[in-house]
Amino acid sequence: MPVREIFTKAVIAKGNIESTESYKIQVDDYVASVLGCWIVNHKYSANIKDGKVHLNGSFDVNLWYASKEDSSDVFLEKKEYEEEFTITYMEVDSLLESHNVSVACLLQPHCSKANVINEHTVEIVVEKQFKCDVLGEVFLNIETIVNTDEVTAVDFVINQNFIKE
Repeated sequence: MPVREIFTKAVIAKGNIESTESYKIQVDDYVASVLGCWIVNHKYSANIKDGKVHLNGSFDVNLWYASKEDSSDVFLEKKEYEEEFTITYMEVDSLLESHNVSVACLLQPHCSKANVINEHTVEIVVEKQFKCDVLGEVFLNIETIVNTDEVTAVDFVINQNFIKE
């Protein structure tokens, strides 16, 4: 049987990041206690640099705290991060900058812990999780049927409920 070659894109590598980072937030006011901490405006992107998949992102930390005078306030600070994916190669031994990277955030950054370190400093712990797929160009070889006399009715039986099963 003749062989045909199909040129397409496929996942050639996969990766993931699970991170827990601590950040120190410096507040101008006196901080008696932390009332809440929210992570908002999360943005991220990934690219291949020097054969490795890098994740770059940023988020805003909204820290709600009680001060000495029985009042409360919210402090806002932008944080940036850069991390590297742990990659499992499926089709290739190295990555090129021409490969496409698809990233999904599995666990949005959130504050898992907030402690007052001193009267003007709060330490927060932020957790986040990502996965990535690296797409590359691949060739598939398939056998084709040239003579239609070789095709039988069995080749054309279609199960219309295949998705439901």
